[in-house]
Amino acid sequence: MRGRCGVGLAQHDTRFEVPALAGRRFLGRVAMTMRFESGEYDRREFMASTAALGTGALGLAGRSVLAEAPSDSSQVVTGKNAKLVVHKSGIPVLETPSALLDSRITPLDVLFVRNNQPLQKAATLKPFPLKGWKIALTGMVDKPRRFDAEMLAGMDQV
Repeated sequence: MRGRCGVGLAQHDTRFEVPALAGRRFLGRVAMTMRFESGEYDRREFMASTAALGTGALGLAGRSVLAEAPSDSSQVVTGKNAKLVVHKSGIPVLETPSALLDSRITPLDVLFVRNNQPLQKAATLKPFPLKGWKIALTGMVDKPRRFDAEMLAGMDQV
């Protein structure tokens, strides 16, 4: 008698046999001998169970992603147009629909620049408080200097 690969069943490789489990019931099924010719290992059943596990895992992972994004972007970033598409709200990821980009200059309420490391309470169009912030001019300058951000904000813009 010959096996699937043209090898006689009497000539199979014994390195893959599990004599302790061969032919015995294990978890409600007869354990396979790991011989290729035995035919007890059902690849279709293995593929079906693997696909079911993968689909279930993806379904569970997708729940938190779908539940995270609120529908109104003005709740995510104060002052933004409510028609912006919210992809993520933790670290805001918004998208401006093309219908809102109908002028040559993009208004602030529809413009969104993604920031990967936001500061607390900085998700707003209101200016961030400058108290305690310093601005340093360094590099290839004749006189490196440090300025108080509040002082610079109070100066006239030219």
